[in-house]
Amino acid sequence: MKRKLVFILVPFCFLFCSGCKGNEGVSEAKQKKGAIYNVIPVTVSVVKRGEVGKNFSFNGEIRPSQQVEISSRISGRIKKIMVEMGDQVKEGDTLVIMDEADLRARIEEAKASIEAASALAVKAEAEEKNARTLLERKEKLAAEKLVTPQELDNVRTTLQTTTAGVNAAKSQLAQAKANLKLLRTQLNDLRIKAPFLGHIDARYLDPGSFINAGTPILRLVRKNPIIARFQVDERSIGEIIERVGEGKTAVEIIVDSFPGEVFEGKIIRISPALQPETRTATVEAEISNESKKLMPGMYCTVKVDAGKREGVLIIPASSLVENVSDSGDVNGQKDGDLWKVFTVEKGKAVSKTVKLGWREGDVVEVIEGLKEGERIVVEGHGMLKDGAPVKVIGEQK
Repeated sequence: MKRKLVFILVPFCFLFCSGCKGNEGVSEAKQKKGAIYNVIPVTVSVVKRGEVGKNFSFNGEIRPSQQVEISSRISGRIKKIMVEMGDQVKEGDTLVIMDEADLRARIEEAKASIEAASALAVKAEAEEKNARTLLERKEKLAAEKLVTPQELDNVRTTLQTTTAGVNAAKSQLAQAKANLKLLRTQLNDLRIKAPFLGHIDARYLDPGSFINAGTPILRLVRKNPIIARFQVDERSIGEIIERVGEGKTAVEIIVDSFPGEVFEGKIIRISPALQPETRTATVEAEISNESKKLMPGMYCTVKVDAGKREGVLIIPASSLVENVSDSGDVNGQKDGDLWKVFTVEKGKAVSKTVKLGWREGDVVEVIEGLKEGERIVVEGHGMLKDGAPVKVIGEQK
């Protein structure tokens, strides 16, 4: 009976042990399969030295190089307007003629005033001459004690009064002459002329309108050359000033009205102070506009070449994972920003923080955080964590 029981238990134990061994094999296979699954395939690029350029891009507005509101220096009625909106005029061309009837009448009045003042001056001079002659005679008689001191003083007072009358008459005459001169000058001002070569941008009034001095009649603009005005932020203005100081002032202007066409210009003015509200400086660039394509009021993009840096460490922009700067731009990259990247070391991803410099297209300058020859992940870093196992499946040149 015991012998039969032994024979029954031995096969059963064998089967049990075999089952246990089989389960261990399945577990090991699953672990190996899981290990392969956790390895993340990545594409890398080698950190190397090269050159990187920099271009600033600013939004701006096209403006005329000169602009003036044409108005009359005197009040009066508009007799004729010689131009229409859009007309080109030369410097010195007559734009507006004012009615001269009222001014002619005032000139005649001024001439009459001069005649009256002249007559008054002649009379005053004659009275002064008589008073002076009388005083000389009285002084001789006074020396002989033939007139009283009071009588002599009265004659002296009369001379002083007539002398004052002469001065007043001469002053009135001079004032009348000055008034006539002014009116004759205003007569010339009745023909309003163009102060510079340009185009009539606006016409506000029609002939027959009565206007006060200084009321705008036309607007004249000069649009060749033409100006692109744009605002430069505080972080960028230093480099713009340096480029201008080096004599490198060239810019490129792009407008939506002419896609694909680039207009060349040069920086001519930089405001001496930042606007306190926006912390930006106003910069103006001058553009030749012989084609007359550019028009005041157009919006434009101004591109400024900041130059190149050679022999610096560069990496692809596609390797940047996350902006970790306290004041950085999470949607872009600015000089001095801190970014997280991944390098590959001994089959694992290593997270590193790098300080960036210039950027040109897909090329980014590295100032701190990487060494030449390190391999940096450019594809596949979306799911990476520090220390994660990786497999390099390609290298970007």
